[in-house]
Amino acid sequence: MLCSVLSGSPVVFESVWRWKNGARKAMVAFGGAASASCLAHRSWPFPVQQHHFGLCGAAAAIAAGHDCWGSMLFCLSLNHKQMSMYYAPAFFAHLLGKCLQKPSMTQQVFGVAKLGLVVVATFAVCWAPFLASPGGALQVLHRLVPVKRGLYEDYVANFWCVTSPVFKWRRVYTQQALVTMCAGASLVAALPSMIHQIMSPSPRGLLMGMANSALAFFLFSYQVHEKSILLALLPVTLLAFDQPVVAAWLPVWAALSMYPLLRKDGLSIAYLACLLLWLAVVAPRSSLQSEQQSPVQTGHAYTQSKRSRRLGPRVGAKLVGVSGPQLLHYASLLSLLPAACIHVAQCFVQPPAQLLHLYDAAFVTLSFVHIFSTAVYFNVSQWSLFMSLVSKKHSKRS
Repeated sequence: MLCSVLSGSPVVFESVWRWKNGARKAMVAFGGAASASCLAHRSWPFPVQQHHFGLCGAAAAIAAGHDCWGSMLFCLSLNHKQMSMYYAPAFFAHLLGKCLQKPSMTQQVFGVAKLGLVVVATFAVCWAPFLASPGGALQVLHRLVPVKRGLYEDYVANFWCVTSPVFKWRRVYTQQALVTMCAGASLVAALPSMIHQIMSPSPRGLLMGMANSALAFFLFSYQVHEKSILLALLPVTLLAFDQPVVAAWLPVWAALSMYPLLRKDGLSIAYLACLLLWLAVVAPRSSLQSEQQSPVQTGHAYTQSKRSRRLGPRVGAKLVGVSGPQLLHYASLLSLLPAACIHVAQCFVQPPAQLLHLYDAAFVTLSFVHIFSTAVYFNVSQWSLFMSLVSKKHSKRS
């Protein structure tokens, strides 16, 4: 168990790479190793730890300026596990934006061609054994894109599952239509973050783009598994010092969204123990950390103004006199009451015969509200940083 936590936490590698301050290393590493939802899933036969190293290596290589190595590592991760597709829009937009930032058209075209060659070569090496056998590549492709499994599995905290009691998507639309709708909705949800990285690529923006892309895919893509929310936790945890409130509370709602699956696997006690430990140690301090935090300094794009540290429109902050991160913290704290009520009701009150999955639906609906709010928050935060940089440049010119 301990070896799995230490070796499987991708945050350890990234925290050493990014920060020199020992306290920051410890905080981020603990966030990755002791996350309530991640600890609970360690005992599952779910090979997520291995390819997380490739994803962290890809992000670290690209942030350090080694775009070709980063592209190769990401392609290897994608071929190892199709869940890496959740980050593909972020990596694509960031690398394209870096190429477009080059001074001349020739350098831009050469940069895109060089990365394209790396991607094609990596895919050719990975797929060569299957292309040699008739039908081998098609069988692998069917396993990588399992569209026949359905729109989602069991109860998952995404848009299609939460709205299914009101609108029966699978009855109204064909499978092919649902695949198209899900792909379009996922890309539209990830588009604002992609545009941001194409216009203003930065290492921190890559991590935020990975979070926004993973959340978009979890909320709107086809055939979403409950454990897919862990993919959004990876970049969010890497941003723990920069976004302490989200890094503290998103694991709570991720664990809550997975509770129906955890209970089915007999992990209710482990879920409760990990969640209470996380709430006792990390969550209460997230509001204080949000006021004392300083932006991650990894380049000019990371210079944050006080305005960019606030959530969304400043109207809400003026009305209550607190910052956006504090509002997010208090909203999450208050939402623990309905979550606790649902848990207690499930233990002592039997659901109606015609609504046997009532509590499962309540868990995922409450989790969906917070996960969707997190996606909105991260998109607004990413663009508020960009707008503050633009206004700063205009002020210098004037």
